[in-house]
Amino acid sequence: VSYDRNGRSFEDYFKEMPWKAIPFDDDMARKSIGKTFSVKGLPTLVLFRPDGTILSQNGRDIVMNDLNGNKFPWLNQSEEKPLVQIEEKNLPEKLSLLDKQIFRFTIEQLSLMSIKQNEKENVNAFELKYVRDVSNFIEECMEVIP
Repeated sequence: VSYDRNGRSFEDYFKEMPWKAIPFDDDMARKSIGKTFSVKGLPTLVLFRPDGTILSQNGRDIVMNDLNGNKFPWLNQSEEKPLVQIEEKNLPEKLSLLDKQIFRFTIEQLSLMSIKQNEKENVNAFELKYVRDVSNFIEECMEVIP
């Protein structure tokens, strides 16, 4: 599914690729597929099991971590592994209401900034995933700490 800015860019890129593509002028199909598979950044690679169910919506990372295909067909891959893990021994005993408000504000601002940078094509899918993982980590910390 192409997210090129125009048909000519799509054609120039696609003629070098060995795979099938949704025609650039089929906006409805392209948008529907993007929405169905929660495409948030580019490139996105969705991996399917032989029965047609989704193996992972994070196929790019799976492939990039196995460039020689030694683990192919990747059927035993877990969906996602967080980049950041909570270790309770490193957490403070308590957070004030102000601390929690500051964390939430920071997450919102970080997310907004990331979206704007993605629109300008200044960040890639891996960087967006990292922002999401850090935001999730902060949210998890706030749930664990009274």
